[in-house]
Amino acid sequence: MNKLFPLSIVVLSSFTTPALFGAEDDILVLEPVTVTATRFDTDSLSVPASISVIGRDSILSTAATNVADLLGDLGISMRSYTGNPAQSMIDTRGFGEMGNLNVLVLVDNRRINLPDMSSVNWLGLPLAGVDKIEYIRGSQSALYGNNSAGGVLKITTAIPTEKGAVATAGLGSWDSRVFRASAWSPVTEHLRLKAELGYSDSDGYRDNSGYRARIANAAAEGDFSGAKWTLGAGLDASTFEYPGSIDTATYHTNPQACGYFDPENYHGKATGAHAESSLALKGDDSELRTDLAYNRRDMWWNLGKWTCAENTLETWSLAPRLKKEFGEHWSAEAGLDGEYDRLYTLRFSDMAHTTSLGYARLTRFFGAAYGALSWKSQGEKPLTIDLAGRLQEAKLEGAIHDNTANLDTDKSGSDNALSLGTTWMAAKNVRLWMRADKFFRYPATDEVAAYSGYAMSSPFNKDLHSERGHGVEAGAEWGLPHLTLSATAFAQDVEGLIAYDWMKNLNVNLSDARRLGTELSAKVSLGEFRAGVTATWLDVTFTSGDYDGSDLYLIPHNQLSGYAEYTFGRLSARASVRYTGSQRQGGDSYNTMERMPAYAVVDLTLRLRLTDTLHLYAAVDNLLDRRYATIEYYDYWYPAQERGYRAGIQWHY
Repeated sequence: MNKLFPLSIVVLSSFTTPALFGAEDDILVLEPVTVTATRFDTDSLSVPASISVIGRDSILSTAATNVADLLGDLGISMRSYTGNPAQSMIDTRGFGEMGNLNVLVLVDNRRINLPDMSSVNWLGLPLAGVDKIEYIRGSQSALYGNNSAGGVLKITTAIPTEKGAVATAGLGSWDSRVFRASAWSPVTEHLRLKAELGYSDSDGYRDNSGYRARIANAAAEGDFSGAKWTLGAGLDASTFEYPGSIDTATYHTNPQACGYFDPENYHGKATGAHAESSLALKGDDSELRTDLAYNRRDMWWNLGKWTCAENTLETWSLAPRLKKEFGEHWSAEAGLDGEYDRLYTLRFSDMAHTTSLGYARLTRFFGAAYGALSWKSQGEKPLTIDLAGRLQEAKLEGAIHDNTANLDTDKSGSDNALSLGTTWMAAKNVRLWMRADKFFRYPATDEVAAYSGYAMSSPFNKDLHSERGHGVEAGAEWGLPHLTLSATAFAQDVEGLIAYDWMKNLNVNLSDARRLGTELSAKVSLGEFRAGVTATWLDVTFTSGDYDGSDLYLIPHNQLSGYAEYTFGRLSARASVRYTGSQRQGGDSYNTMERMPAYAVVDLTLRLRLTDTLHLYAAVDNLLDRRYATIEYYDYWYPAQERGYRAGIQWHY
């Protein structure tokens, strides 16, 4: 296992340190942060995982105009096929282009991941009203189920108890505009309300890569007789263009070019709606929570004259759970998770969507029961031991009736997950932890079925089964004067990795694979100066089949992010750098093609505090104007943007 501990660069970003120092620079103690890693409020120092927390003040201090850019600013690697944030994907811990299927995204406990392979609609998520973001790294399948083999990203939009508001407006390169505003107020002693509006649009860096997004959200929160409840709802609408990929010669001469001869025929639009509610009852030694949520997405798109379709996707989810404490040492949690997805797709022979070719209908149901048990010792050096397990059943029913197939089918299966971890506070400034996991990921609907007009050799892939695997992790944190250090090493063995087989024209359980990696971090704070650097080392290879020993494509061995920030009275300046090492091109399972080149991107942000409530910001993205691409498939590139500028104003009280 010595590959788990290579010599690596010490790292950090403001989003990669699992626990923070206290308020004074000379305090050595690692301070706990309240997180919901166990699906209930808990102390971050007692959770056997690397957890990052960013609060409202840090969110407001960035120049990000959407959640995807915010994550990128804070050191989370993102990919995009379009060069803009509209369809970005989280790229972490060696999951490559499947990061969006392996990192569960929750907004106020509502699952955002779609059952198909679509990326999260980051432009439809709230930002002005976000109170806290948590990132729990590593497999969380035992507690959270599907889509969490690579971690959980939790976005919370709690309503403050005091009246307030925040608004941001800005302009940028390529005719980009953004406006977001959120306001909240107590109505009575036991009732609070909040509303948020947002608008953003851009012509896009590349030809035919523009987008426009609008959101509106409202929420209510209250408490009565020891119970706390929340209600929320929202609407979003987006239009977007597809720039496609370009060949190598075009990439070097005109990276802004569109890859299609008739770009006006490559575009789409989507509308969404959501509603969620939660109820929490808390006693002296117990807590009961229930979350209920509904998501709907209506999408319309043309990918040239050959793929014209529209679909409706609906998801209902229910998650009741109970936590009980037993004396000073023991606590237990048990819960149920249910999810029902319904997808209905119509295909058309014309770009006006007037002549139907047929339809596809897919329904999917998940039902799961899980439980967790925790023991914690008392004293100056507490030890915590956590055990969790899950049993989950899934059923998929589908029908395709068009000119390619007339078929009805169904398939079902079950999976389970386990987790065992321990955390030890070896000293007030030292935390050690380790864990072992068994995890799974269900195939997405468009890995299982051919719908929406994309050709596969079989309309339904009955032989495709879940990805399953085992993993281990170990980590340490060390607090020093003005400095925090942390390190994590991890390994995962995955059985039946799902990938597209170009020879079979089908998604298959291509091979087994192994992920090895380290994450190391360091952060320094000296008065008005703050700096850090983040590095990740990865080795992800196939371990069976025709590709045994080959690197997985679109996964670099090294990633680095760093920042330096200084405050001069009312002016603060922040420079950040992101480095991604060389990686295999997409689809290159034999590792025979030329590798994608490494790239480094430098960004600069300035913020001027005119008053305590009024700020100006200006940012330069890709300051050195480097040409790079985050994705390349078979010598066809998806370029990222060149140097760009943003500026705006932010007001809050």
